[in-house]
Amino acid sequence: MDGKDGSAGSEEFWDLDAGRKDAGPSRRLSRPKIDIGTVLIELDRRGVVSSKGEPLIRRAGEMLPRGTGRPAPPAAPAAKATSYVPDSPFIRKVTFADWPCRYTFYARFREDALRQIERPVSPCEHVPFFSYLPQFSQMKEEQIAFYRFFRSRFLAGEPLPADGSYVILFLYEIINLPEIYPPEKALSLFCSLWKTYRSSCPKLDRCVGEWMIDLCLLNRLDCPFDEVAPFLQAILRTCTLKEFYLSGAGKEEAWYRALYACDCEYNFYAGKYTDESNRALFEKHIPQAFLYACRRLAQKDPRFVPREGVFQKSAQVRDAFSAALCAYDVKKKIEVEYLAYSHSAGMRPLVTDMVKYAENCLRRRIGIRAKLSTLFLDAQMKAAIDAYYEEAFPLPSPAEKNASRAKAPEKSEFEELYMPREKGISLSSALSIEEKGWKGAEEMVSDFESFRESREETAKKEEKKKKAASNPTPQQARKQAEDESILLVRRALRLILSGDEEGLASLAEEGLMMKDTLIECVNEYCYDLIGDTALSSENGKTVVLPEYVEEVKACLTD
Repeated sequence: MDGKDGSAGSEEFWDLDAGRKDAGPSRRLSRPKIDIGTVLIELDRRGVVSSKGEPLIRRAGEMLPRGTGRPAPPAAPAAKATSYVPDSPFIRKVTFADWPCRYTFYARFREDALRQIERPVSPCEHVPFFSYLPQFSQMKEEQIAFYRFFRSRFLAGEPLPADGSYVILFLYEIINLPEIYPPEKALSLFCSLWKTYRSSCPKLDRCVGEWMIDLCLLNRLDCPFDEVAPFLQAILRTCTLKEFYLSGAGKEEAWYRALYACDCEYNFYAGKYTDESNRALFEKHIPQAFLYACRRLAQKDPRFVPREGVFQKSAQVRDAFSAALCAYDVKKKIEVEYLAYSHSAGMRPLVTDMVKYAENCLRRRIGIRAKLSTLFLDAQMKAAIDAYYEEAFPLPSPAEKNASRAKAPEKSEFEELYMPREKGISLSSALSIEEKGWKGAEEMVSDFESFRESREETAKKEEKKKKAASNPTPQQARKQAEDESILLVRRALRLILSGDEEGLASLAEEGLMMKDTLIECVNEYCYDLIGDTALSSENGKTVVLPEYVEEVKACLTD
């Protein structure tokens, strides 16, 4: 290439000085129009400001959320705490305040709930509904209509069968509308919903047990012991603040409840006979029998006298109505100072056996003969539990038993079906019976003939099998020989494990082989099972190596 066109071969192309001369006089860079020097920036409550005190960034509360035309909600004001000392032997102090962070994402639910209360109610059919966090915005119009009908019937004392999501939605409504449901009414509805639907909605035992604690602590209400006593044991299995439900009518009763809830290792709910027909009796009598026996035994046995040493000072911070759909105005932060119950040394076996014996007494009264073992109870403890049942659930007296036996016995199902009925003579009935008899006889004859044919076919098949067994194929003969060899080897292995050398020698003679040959066969069998020979000779005696004893025993048991 020539260098005239500025190609790579031209020397002028590489002359940088010549290029600068052709470009004309050089220009100086101009200064920026704004000052880019460093300045001191301070951060204070007004936001980020310059050295002159001018704000550079607006506060978060003055900024508009993206995609909306209204200001963001202002920050939550400083929470004012409220404290009080409840009348409880375990709960010492309760402090609650507004939730520290303001939020609005559940405000719509509260508005929707208020609108649904004002709407008219009309009877309608059940409509299935399920949601992990039920809200009105998720429901169809027919589902909302059934919810209003379900709620109105429940408030009227006529509960309807409903899905668990409807029950949870009603609970959310009670929590978020304190102006409609005052604290006392809300607590009563909590208990009623819990008792009515806990069998069909097991989730209630876990969530309502916690929400009831929050409702009572925030509104200075006492625990409704009489309402929850039948299923108290189920509550205590999942509750995080058991001491709230253990606070009884007095200090002694509270301690006995704690003893029953925390030191009993037997759960009668998991028992074989605690079904739907007996569950109410078990929930009512077993805890009451235990409390009655403790009060009776405390008069003579110091182990059942309340002791202060089993309680320790503890504190808990609670998120009010945790896991519930809860608007900001209702949400609170709760701090609880309480005495936590710790296990009493040596009381677990006694408490467990007392509960078992209480169940034994109840079983006897409902006709169940099976009994639970109660090795740690003495006659005095059993007498205390028996005394409760003599008052609350007495056995029938001998006179009552005799009177019940003297009553005319009811006809059994067999008698109803097969005993002759008291009717007059009827020729038409006799003819119909005779016709049915002849038809039955014909069916029996036909069945007998088919049975005879099938029996002959079965006999022919069995005869063929016998012939095949008497003349086996080479494969069958080989399989039979292998099975016999394995049985012989396994018998030898058992004799070796037991140390019976004479029996091993007799078995070798029975198999028409030398003892050493039988031992080699056993080693080959062990190699196939565990991947190594397992036998060795010690002082002229055949033994299994110690490291393979357990594996060989396991193989023999298979």
